[in-house]
Amino acid sequence: MKKSILSLVLISFMWIAVYSQVDTISTNIFQQSGKLGIGTTNPSSNVSIVNNGLYENYEKLLDLSIDGIPNSYILFRNNTSLNNAFEPCIHGSNNYPERSGLIIMGNIFKNGDNNDNAIINITPYVDNGLGFENGGYDFPTNRHYFRIRGHKSGFGDKYLFEIDQNGNIGIGTKTPNAKLEVTDGDIYISDIEKGIIMKSPDGQCWRGTLDNFGSLNFSAIECPDLSASAPNKSNTSININVFPNPSKNIINVDLENVSGKKLKFSIVDANGKLQKNGVIKSETYQIDISDLSNGLYTLSIYDKKGIIIDSKQIIKN
Repeated sequence: MKKSILSLVLISFMWIAVYSQVDTISTNIFQQSGKLGIGTTNPSSNVSIVNNGLYENYEKLLDLSIDGIPNSYILFRNNTSLNNAFEPCIHGSNNYPERSGLIIMGNIFKNGDNNDNAIINITPYVDNGLGFENGGYDFPTNRHYFRIRGHKSGFGDKYLFEIDQNGNIGIGTKTPNAKLEVTDGDIYISDIEKGIIMKSPDGQCWRGTLDNFGSLNFSAIECPDLSASAPNKSNTSININVFPNPSKNIINVDLENVSGKKLKFSIVDANGKLQKNGVIKSETYQIDISDLSNGLYTLSIYDKKGIIIDSKQIIKN
């Protein structure tokens, strides 16, 4: 009995030793414990690939290409050259003239995710074979950038969503003729207080909403790009002083260096709703706020292009 147990233990140890050893299959290809490692002797998954090769100064992990056909490849690579940093990227190209390549990558910053870097970037490009570092990439000019479509045998394609080379978006069409074109469907706005916003030649923005009779009515609002937390400001150098503040009836807007300049103003409440607007006709201009409810408002001054010059907080009491 003891001999049988001892034999079983010895066989088990021999099996473990054989199964767990690292076998070299070929140069830089290894097997350990039933797992395959390429570029590593210690694979962490069924297939592990570790590659220190570079592609245009970026580490490439996997390179798929067709032998004998130049400039046709799919790369899985790191998209940053920063030390100890990794940004996953799929990068593909082909060897057809004027055909575009494609880059899909993830991009997010742990300590600064409020910038204009997209979490997912899809970047079509034309590759002339010279490579990124040598100016070999260009914008596609004759090919659409993005398409979602369905297909049914015997019926053909059904186009759902399209973005062309001009940034035009098509829903239900593959040939959008405007920034947004919708075919075979409706645009539904369920919020009765929302609608369409357009800017008039004088820089004033208007929101169009429907009344109970189906008529489209427009009301003046502050332009969305001017009500942002960090609006674009005009380079015009003008000193603005508002007094008295707080005020019950009249506020005086005192401006310097405005000779010959055409300026406008708007007053919006704490909810961003426009309460007053008009044209400033002199360096010292009075605005009647007696009809406003008590509270905090924002007075904004704009130049003739509708770009904000300055904003002041005013209080009606």
